[in-house]
Amino acid sequence: MFFSEISSDLKFIAINFSENHIESATEYRNLRLLRDVLTKDFLIKAFKDYKIVSFYVEGDFQNINYDFVNLSKSLNFYMTYFDRDSPKIIIYEKTAIDESFKKGCYFELFDSFPKR
Repeated sequence: MFFSEISSDLKFIAINFSENHIESATEYRNLRLLRDVLTKDFLIKAFKDYKIVSFYVEGDFQNINYDFVNLSKSLNFYMTYFDRDSPKIIIYEKTAIDESFKKGCYFELFDSFPKR
């Protein structure tokens, strides 16, 4: 695990990023902020004394069956345990788009349609 400059691929993706619909809970994985910091003159000047870095993890991921969610949870635990100021890996749960439409429009607390 180490910090280093952002990759040229991430920089390319961020600079060319464009929102195509309303923001989701994931906030476009911070691409909008990164794009703005890399392309807008006033932000470039404001952050001129800062260095944009990424957090990298290397290893044989086959040993963990490419289970990056549990790896990230473990890293979060140990990094927080040893350094409370350590950055956290944000994990977003998968959600189905139609999940919110499975139940009809009724008061979910009582699991029935309200009476008049």
